[in-house]
Amino acid sequence: MAHWFAIARAPVKLDSTGTPEASTLLAKSAQLEPSASEVLTANLTPAITCWSA
Repeated sequence: MAHWFAIARAPVKLDSTGTPEASTLLAKSAQLEPSASEVLTANLTPAITCWSA
């Protein structure tokens, strides 16, 4: 199953499917297939939440 990883500013706003709204994302990986990887960087400050789906 493909997946992605994102970093969002808290509180994270979710759409009707439970996916974080794009406007709250600070960084997001590409869609990754099983066993694939990617390096993701973002400047973090207090009140940042990580999200993986």
